[in-house]
Amino acid sequence: MQWGKWQIGELTIIGLVVLVQGFGSALAKAAWDANWGLLAVAERWFGVPTWLGLIVGVVGVTMVVIGLRRTARA
Repeated sequence: MQWGKWQIGELTIIGLVVLVQGFGSALAKAAWDANWGLLAVAERWFGVPTWLGLIVGVVGVTMVVIGLRRTARA
């Protein structure tokens, strides 16, 4: 996918969404003792641990890095 002069793959876009969901949820939980996004739904239904937001954010960063490396080679 071309965005301006940047070549961005689908994995990069999905990684950005996962990154924002994970770190945003962790930040909201730490700063305001509230949760938001998909992790808020998961916490309500399944009782997930609070540190899961950080893990999801790290997975998002990993996806972005892999996606950017793939599009740089293409």
